[in-house]
Amino acid sequence: LTIPQVSFSRDSYSEIPSQILLFTALWLLTTPRVLPRWRVALIAGLFLGALEATRIDAVVFLIGVPVVCAVALLRSDTPDRRRSTRISIGAFAVGLVPGLALGFVDLTRHSGDYYSSLSSDVRELGLLVVASLAVCATAVGLWRFVFPALQRLPWNPISSGAAWIVAVTGFAAWILRPRFQHVHGDARAIVFLQKAEHVPVDATRLYFERSMSWMAWYLGPIALAAAIVAVALLVRAVLRGHLLRTVGVLTALLPGTLLYLYRANAVPDHIWVTRRFLVSAIPLLVLLALGLAAYMWGAQSTSGWGRAARAGAVAIAVASVAYPLYTVVPVQAMAEDTGYLGLVKGVCGEIGPRAAVVVLEPAGGDQLDWLPQPLRGWCGADVGITRGVADADALHRLAREWSASGRSLFVVASSAGDVRKAVADARVSPALEASDTKVLAQTLTHRPAAYRSLSYTVVVGEVPAR
Repeated sequence: LTIPQVSFSRDSYSEIPSQILLFTALWLLTTPRVLPRWRVALIAGLFLGALEATRIDAVVFLIGVPVVCAVALLRSDTPDRRRSTRISIGAFAVGLVPGLALGFVDLTRHSGDYYSSLSSDVRELGLLVVASLAVCATAVGLWRFVFPALQRLPWNPISSGAAWIVAVTGFAAWILRPRFQHVHGDARAIVFLQKAEHVPVDATRLYFERSMSWMAWYLGPIALAAAIVAVALLVRAVLRGHLLRTVGVLTALLPGTLLYLYRANAVPDHIWVTRRFLVSAIPLLVLLALGLAAYMWGAQSTSGWGRAARAGAVAIAVASVAYPLYTVVPVQAMAEDTGYLGLVKGVCGEIGPRAAVVVLEPAGGDQLDWLPQPLRGWCGADVGITRGVADADALHRLAREWSASGRSLFVVASSAGDVRKAVADARVSPALEASDTKVLAQTLTHRPAAYRSLSYTVVVGEVPAR
């Protein structure tokens, strides 16, 4: 019900398919055994591994996998249970392989510059998975030696202290971090927003230190505060050996949540930057807030504390739903890219079936980067892209080669001037135009609460075969 959820569900971004795969895997992994029996574990692995086919950073969800396996193994208290758990771990690992392999091959072979520019981030996430595996394997190997000492520790005060640390850290990240830290990097893409919102212009300011405030924008302060309290109580419970069925969910969602709340690593305008949180922080915080409400509702209602707890549970549950709805209502008609389909159909009408197309992109531009694949799918065209200054002689040579096979070559650009600059004698068709009037306004220092309009222009030119 949040603005990010509604916005990205109305476009073809990867977040919604990723949520379906991830939440299905987590549902299958939620069991008092920590890791389910091997058939269910195999299916959970298939869903979790398939995330790599939808997101380049899906490796982040594997960081917690060794933790789940280690906890499940250490909780196995009989030989039969240990054998069953080892089989489940093997099945889970086997299930991960197909999706990971398919996604990684597709990523490295077909994504071009996208993978090249982000490969270092992917490697760092992979190293974190390896480190997690090494630490968990070492812990399992040494467990029988260290367990007697750990058993003698006063876990009640330790768990309470850990809960206080988590709670204080969470509220400090929300309230104090923006006052004492400014995250810097390449922020040239948002300078125009800084000017529009009358804040100091700084082409290095990324605003990532405000990530917890962003969560409050969309979930509401009551839900966020409840989530912080809930994760503190959950840490205490897990350290005392309770609620271990939540380990799978926590270890899957927590690494990505912490990583992206610390540094979102995306252009920090809204609503765009919230893509980082739709499969990590936002669902985890919602689960925690509503989990706390459910826990409080379960209190005995006969005492004064029980009645207060139930009233608090109702307040948290209502606020967790009402606040996001309140933020969505002013922009409920938000839509993305609604004008694109008309443009694609218009281009198809201009070029006809089985055409050859070269999309002209200026150096450093990406105005038409969305167009090649729709032209392949909708028009049945063979499509290439040229960036920077196009070679007119090369385009004419291509036109002759395509003409020899009975097909015409067209160039597509965002203006007639770009077409004529590339091919002076091109037969230029009238410009195709479309507009979207319900696109969420880009913001930097506040939640989007209004619309903006976007206009699109596509010009088609036929290249003579001379």
